[in-house]
Amino acid sequence: MKPPRVAGDEGFTLVELLMAVVLLGVGAAAVMYGFLNSIGSSDRARQQAQTSVVITAAAEAVVDPNRNPFVTCATAYDPTVGVALPAGWSVGNFTLQVRYWNPRFTSPADPSSRVEFQDTCPWQGIAESAVPSAAKLQEITLTATHPNGRASRTLIVLKRGA
Repeated sequence: MKPPRVAGDEGFTLVELLMAVVLLGVGAAAVMYGFLNSIGSSDRARQQAQTSVVITAAAEAVVDPNRNPFVTCATAYDPTVGVALPAGWSVGNFTLQVRYWNPRFTSPADPSSRVEFQDTCPWQGIAESAVPSAAKLQEITLTATHPNGRASRTLIVLKRGA
């Protein structure tokens, strides 16, 4: 025989239980979304930090005369010489543009005669020894792209010849 019911001991209905489960599910989904978003943000930050470290090391390799000797009309330098690259990185992750200093006379009255870096080497075909030392300056734009393509970084450095 069943014991008699006590007042206030009715229990929960099926609808109330379903509502509780739905609310707990929504809360759990929000927490999971937050965790996944946090993991994704941390991965992006790691890739950006790694790209910054790699491009700094590559820029140092480019301007180092022992690893990349100065060439007056060079079109490229190897940014990976002497650089310990992380797994997945290679020379293909870098792009490099060399611009050449042209120390020609400038006139303040003539804006078209500015001294500037230019895309073509003004000393092409001239012997290295005949190039004035003031002209041995290059602007090198180096871009590194993370192997997965989600992070990239660009640095501009100057390389001076002897």
